[in-house]
Amino acid sequence: MRPFPRILVISALFWATAFRVSAQDLLQIDTSHRCIYSGAYISESLYRFDSSGTIEGMVREILQKTGNAQNFAVIHTNVPGVAALHAGPERYLLYNYEFFYPLASRKNISYGVLAHAIGHLLESGFSGEAQHRSREESMADAFMGRALQALGVPLEGALAVADFPGYSYPIDPQTRKKHIQAGWERANAFLEGQTQAGFNAHAERIRTQLLPSFQWPPPECAAHKVLPATLFPAGKTLASVDTRLCRALDARGYAQRSYYQVPNGFALVTQLEQCDQAWKPRKGDDRWKDYPAPERFDDFWDYLESLVLPKSFNFRLFVFVVTDASITLSQDAPVSKEQALAWLQRGGLSLPPALGNQPFGANHKVTVLIYEFEGKGADFKGQKRCPCLKNATEHLNLSGLTTELNKRQ
Repeated sequence: MRPFPRILVISALFWATAFRVSAQDLLQIDTSHRCIYSGAYISESLYRFDSSGTIEGMVREILQKTGNAQNFAVIHTNVPGVAALHAGPERYLLYNYEFFYPLASRKNISYGVLAHAIGHLLESGFSGEAQHRSREESMADAFMGRALQALGVPLEGALAVADFPGYSYPIDPQTRKKHIQAGWERANAFLEGQTQAGFNAHAERIRTQLLPSFQWPPPECAAHKVLPATLFPAGKTLASVDTRLCRALDARGYAQRSYYQVPNGFALVTQLEQCDQAWKPRKGDDRWKDYPAPERFDDFWDYLESLVLPKSFNFRLFVFVVTDASITLSQDAPVSKEQALAWLQRGGLSLPPALGNQPFGANHKVTVLIYEFEGKGADFKGQKRCPCLKNATEHLNLSGLTTELNKRQ
């Protein structure tokens, strides 16, 4: 058989390649709100390629192990590496299979990079505001740690993902490792906290639990108040309640908070806050120190007086409990300052969609619990106040949260 002329072979390859490229769908997606791994920008037009199957399977495995439903589309395209995109109400996970192919034997890296992107789509967002990006990254890193633990990756392997080059947002690896470790240890605590007798039987259920459980019934010695039902109308979702609470907390500087599960709802815990003698938040960095901040003395005699008669320092934290269950404070479960500090570290960084999408029914209520602690002089320990010096209404007013919650949404 006579061979084809070389020019015809080259021509055939050219047209086959041209047809294959032109046959791809051009993706019309706004890429301004994105977290992209391996490159800070998407500088070229994006085209949809056939699904690899492999990456889609990895995404399903991550979601299954963390107990999340998929709220985004997965698309094989020519993006550098992998990218999480928010385009209006739509969410996308874009990946380039050529990026993942060399990582096939490195489970911690390949799954870790994917989990970080998924964390942005599930647990954080892209506000476009620089002051929120660091928190968004920490949430995605914590989700990555949680996912890798559920996938059986040791802590050392999970932490190694922070050293893998390619993150578009400039956070130093040690900071990333702190959040990855927090997420990994939260997931691990679900397992280690069980008795040996029931460990194996409940391991998978615990792995996929949406959030760690809050101490129930809640500890005693809390000022408490049920917030007006007019602020949280029934017929919406738990996520809508969370949104209103977070807007009020953000407006008054309560940026660090943590989430727990409670019966048919969730608990939102704020960071321990240091207050002045009138229970107003202290100024500057002193507000968030968990030990008595140094006093500012007007003169030498004030200093001597502080040595003889050390002043009391006030601390408090808020716990917003959203549930349709009756709340009775437990007299057998007092809370120490150390436990209160641990609440912030051990809870989830955001409300999972699977929990947030649940209805806020007619029987649901939003109850605020406020725990007070006292420190004197150089006493770093802190003592729980029981009963509290201020009632819940006074705490809400002095913190400014009443004003923020009453604003029209």
